[in-house]
Amino acid sequence: MRRLPMISFLFLVLCATTVVAQSANAAGTWDATLTSPQGTFNVQLILKQDGEKLSGVVKSPRGETPIEGTTNGKDIKLKYTIKFQDNDMLITLTGALDGASIKGSADYGGLADGEFNAKRPSDAGQRALLQRATRRTSAVFGPFKSKLQPAPARRPSLSSRMARSLPANTKARSVKRR
Repeated sequence: MRRLPMISFLFLVLCATTVVAQSANAAGTWDATLTSPQGTFNVQLILKQDGEKLSGVVKSPRGETPIEGTTNGKDIKLKYTIKFQDNDMLITLTGALDGASIKGSADYGGLADGEFNAKRPSDAGQRALLQRATRRTSAVFGPFKSKLQPAPARRPSLSSRMARSLPANTKARSVKRR
């Protein structure tokens, strides 16, 4: 009888440690705002997660830059390099993941510090993006739409139409041409 409470207690401890040990899911698209002494910059982070390792790209008006980092529980650390005054500058973003947002700080190669905030795009924003993409697709493929639809059914041949118009007891004769 004593074994049952002990087994259920061990089961609860095992479940609790499993839940605590799991990392937050940082994979996906994030709309981020970076604040620096140079001003505020909006970028888009597209992250993939493999265990505690993060990888992906940073999309900005300058183009795409690879990014990598780690996650430990809700803590996230990301690093990427940009060109600044013809030199490579390592930008380190550290923050805490809280559901659909990340808040933290940015280090600009040891030269300056700033704030880092990111949010997952809203569903309404995703729907609007999808609608714009659909409109563009239909605008591009609109002239070819008729080619994508099935061809109309063919009309029966003249001889089969004539055979149908004859009385039921009459046979159609084939006419030989000379």
